[in-house]
Amino acid sequence: MLIFNRLLNRLHSVFNKDPQKVPVISVAYSAGSCLLTVEDTELRAVTSAGTTVIDLSDITIAELVTALDGLTNFTATLIDSDFSDYKARGLYGNEAQDIGVDSKLYYPTSLLWAEMRTHGFALKDVSEDVAIAQDQLYLDKASGIWLDFWGKDFFGILREPGDTDATYLARVVSEAGSLRLNNMALAKLMEALVGFNVEVLDLGHYAQDIFYADFLHSTTDTLEDIVFDDNTMVAIVVSGFGVYFSQDISGLTTDEKNIIKSVIARNKAAGK
Repeated sequence: MLIFNRLLNRLHSVFNKDPQKVPVISVAYSAGSCLLTVEDTELRAVTSAGTTVIDLSDITIAELVTALDGLTNFTATLIDSDFSDYKARGLYGNEAQDIGVDSKLYYPTSLLWAEMRTHGFALKDVSEDVAIAQDQLYLDKASGIWLDFWGKDFFGILREPGDTDATYLARVVSEAGSLRLNNMALAKLMEALVGFNVEVLDLGHYAQDIFYADFLHSTTDTLEDIVFDDNTMVAIVVSGFGVYFSQDISGLTTDEKNIIKSVIARNKAAGK
């Protein structure tokens, strides 16, 4: 643990920095050599068969014994039952310990070590949180509610039902980085969503025979099949938008259709 070591090294020499470690687990490997490393919240076992990593964050010494004993060719034994319920992440840190030479894992009993390791774990968590927070400053690295902030509050693009961070980010980047407010720009956004050619038409010129105020329309549809019918019949369309797809869109889900409609509403120019 680098932070823990730095804390310990900064202490005056008047302090007794001896960990006063005691053996708590015995480990054997029957298929050759094995190197064990305990660092931060991980135990790594390196053998000729490969590397196995055990997360020590939330398990006890007893649970670690069970985990080690369950590995192929490994045998683990609890040496001191008084340490059964101790947190495994508190094990004495070592680097590439050859269990053929020393088969034991140790636990520090020094109060100074216990306090410094507690501070070390807390500072490590804080430093990781800071790194995560720094990622949120950049759109391409943001996630969760921070990506929602970028998309919704900064660019006005909502996360739609079923959106993962990846799909939402892709749409935010696509919309925010694209030209808007003209038919060709809107068609490009539509094509990115559905994967085929889209034609965006101005209703004032092309909609004399369409009697629905708000729709998405496929060239294979009849009037009765127009999507997003708002059940409002008007003699001539006076408001709304029309997007004509070159392929049948009846297979799109309701969520997919709503995403298309929301993209159109955000990016269309004023008027029809």
